[in-house]
Amino acid sequence: MKDEQKNQAIQAVKDRAIELGWEYFHNQDKPWATVPIGNHRENWRIDKYHFKLLVTKILYEQLGARPPKALIADCIEDFKMMALFKGKEYELFIRAAEHDGKIYIDMVNERWQAIEVSPNSGWGIVDEPPIKFRRENAMASLPKPLHEGKPEDLLKVLPFLNIPPQNGILFLAWLTHSLRSGVPYPVLVLTGPQGAAKSTVTKVARELMDPCQAKLTQPPRTERDLAIAANNQHLVAMDNLSKISPAFSDVMCMVSTGGAYRERKFYTNDGQEEIFTYRRPQIVNGIEDGFIERPDLLDRTILLHLEPIPGKRIEERRFWKEFEEARPSILSGLLETISVGLGKVDSVALDSVPRMADFARWGVAIEESLGYPSGTFISAYRANREEVHTAAIEASPVAVLIYDYLRDGKGQYRGTALRLLQELTDFAERRDGGAQKCVRKHPQFPKSANQLSGQIARVVPNLAAMGVAYARGHNSKSRWISLKLEAA
Repeated sequence: MKDEQKNQAIQAVKDRAIELGWEYFHNQDKPWATVPIGNHRENWRIDKYHFKLLVTKILYEQLGARPPKALIADCIEDFKMMALFKGKEYELFIRAAEHDGKIYIDMVNERWQAIEVSPNSGWGIVDEPPIKFRRENAMASLPKPLHEGKPEDLLKVLPFLNIPPQNGILFLAWLTHSLRSGVPYPVLVLTGPQGAAKSTVTKVARELMDPCQAKLTQPPRTERDLAIAANNQHLVAMDNLSKISPAFSDVMCMVSTGGAYRERKFYTNDGQEEIFTYRRPQIVNGIEDGFIERPDLLDRTILLHLEPIPGKRIEERRFWKEFEEARPSILSGLLETISVGLGKVDSVALDSVPRMADFARWGVAIEESLGYPSGTFISAYRANREEVHTAAIEASPVAVLIYDYLRDGKGQYRGTALRLLQELTDFAERRDGGAQKCVRKHPQFPKSANQLSGQIARVVPNLAAMGVAYARGHNSKSRWISLKLEAA
């Protein structure tokens, strides 16, 4: 094809795009277009398959024959340049977003509709939300909620869950909080033996918040896989974990409170990087209580232990049929609860600010709308925090050792990390008689002063819960650590 013919064909496509009302924009360095399809508009990556197919269709109509691949590529390259250098920059959201005090939830239906939740005034379905959503291939649609719902309808989900009654408010607070945007999310951790319906709870949470074609998948194998999963879905659900490595634990912490993952782009040698940014709710389950060992991750969790289901279990087909029948009503209750929470959360004042304070204020904001007496959430959350502290202490090879060392000695220590490591080692050997059960046999027991300092830093909140005050500093000669048992 001659250059003049090629340019005419490209201009014809651009003219057709103007006629149809295409909008070009970019997100970081990614080119996008908002394209009218039928009676609605969709957001497509310009360098992806669907946009290429649309351009190919228009070129085919213009030429009356199959367009050359080079022409298609040149045409798409022009649209990319328009998006990157002439289009506005927008943030793109996946499944849920907050804008002007309202929450928008992508229904992932054919009309690209979204649910708009307003403070204190309920919710409605909008054809064109004021923000831009992106979609990934595995996403599935939400059902249309029932408009005559009320917050108490959310309680209808509890009979489908094998969660202890005293922890029901924690699950409901986590579920509704997880559809907010721009806040830290606690990690919901489910433990229990086989037959405790941990996977079922995980599936139900996904179906109400962020449905996916695959309700459960294997846990990501690497930190990179977890970062990509967090970038491509709103809810990260990990089933049947047995152990979480320190590096994996660190990424989960970043997913909870916000982070980014950087890596070099494929097929480039000039140092260009791909950046994945994310802050997502997570739900994980496993059989063993101790599959999470790092105190900093535990400090971001809600721990729920599930017992085996007593009596005869319901058939799975019947269970999901009954749940699907109830889901529109449950979803309506969830939206109404979020509406109430949005109207009250900013006025909630806490006597003391716990870890994951945004979540704590949210739980207080919604509890009465669900029929719980005032104070129910805080009581349940405090009890759960105590359980978290206990789990973190049990998982740490140094926390209990430091407590016992202070209690059996002078009640305080001030000196270098190296001397503290030696004193803790000597104390452990005296206490345990050098037997195999000695804490030094723990694979994570620190081997150096730096490792000890790092482990202590991770368990500072847990030491404080045990009554141990911690400080650190330096003088002209060395750095020092101070530990004091306040009750001593």
